[in-house]
Amino acid sequence: MTKKASTLETTSKPAEGTPVTIKLSDVANSYMGALQKLFDYTCMTLGSMRLVNESQYDEFSKSMGIMPASRSRLGYDDAKEETELWLLKHVVTEGLGACLLALSDARTICALGEWKAAGEKDQEELKRILGAEKQDFDLSSAEEKFKTLKEKYGIECQFQDHLERFSKLRSALLRGGKVAEADASGDGALTIKLKMVQLQTAPMDGGDLSSMKVSTQLSDYEKAFKVDQRVRLNKNEQVAVIITMAFFLTNLLEGVQQFGRAKGMGASK
Repeated sequence: MTKKASTLETTSKPAEGTPVTIKLSDVANSYMGALQKLFDYTCMTLGSMRLVNESQYDEFSKSMGIMPASRSRLGYDDAKEETELWLLKHVVTEGLGACLLALSDARTICALGEWKAAGEKDQEELKRILGAEKQDFDLSSAEEKFKTLKEKYGIECQFQDHLERFSKLRSALLRGGKVAEADASGDGALTIKLKMVQLQTAPMDGGDLSSMKVSTQLSDYEKAFKVDQRVRLNKNEQVAVIITMAFFLTNLLEGVQQFGRAKGMGASK
């Protein structure tokens, strides 16, 4: 997914004189690796839940011999629902954290590219890029981060809206999964946008309806939750959250690559 944004690199020289090389391939691998872990955790958790029935759940929990508050113990169906919600909360929170850090890295790399293109002579400017400017950017809102990248470096993120909706989803999840008016848009609902792999069926060659061929297609998908409704995603939708974040990161890093090439930042062999 990050193949196109994998070769760009730049080298800067801090005040101490030690060259520091930033490879976009390393940046991409780091963030995609973080999302892959979330994908793996999600598959392990949801996959395991499919294999555990009610009696096995009861047997295992009672085999511990002690519980913090046995009267509050969740039944099988409630435990499944709450576990899915707990998993989604952590996936969205950690995934959003990675995406926001990527925005910060994107700004830093682009600013270093401009500094390098200007001749790498102003060490005070380098200190500002890595110090005060970075701090100001990191403390700004997500909306301001996107605005800075667009206005200063020409990077326009196609998946900005997806990420901003995930931020509202996170707010709902941190409140136990219940959508509040602050999470909803003008239509009174919180609508998230996803990139999802969906199955497509069509008759085999020759139009024989008794034989169908099945293929997969990546498509856009939306799911809405009304105010006071509790968030619920099925397993495919949970995975799609992670895949959508991966598309966001890919698009962001491709924008950084295009900016860097315009500034003469080198490509690794």
